[in-house]
Amino acid sequence: MPPSSSPIVRPWTTGSLRVVLQRVKDIAHGLAGSGGVFGFDLLSDKAAKLEDAAAACLMEGGGVDAVKLAISALLLEIDATPLD
Repeated sequence: MPPSSSPIVRPWTTGSLRVVLQRVKDIAHGLAGSGGVFGFDLLSDKAAKLEDAAAACLMEGGGVDAVKLAISALLLEIDATPLD
């Protein structure tokens, strides 16, 4: 499959973007809660910020850059979190 037809690369339609943002919001909500329960407070905070960014994007109909930044911040926190 050529890269341009990949589901990851192709432009999102308005409907599919809303579905993805809702799923991101739901996953981030779960991570925020679980992180707090298990003592990963910084991870929980980054996940809550991602949840907020996705919710704002859903409500305002744009602003995916804030979601991308929040995902990056969460991934950096996950990478920096020791698992021992």
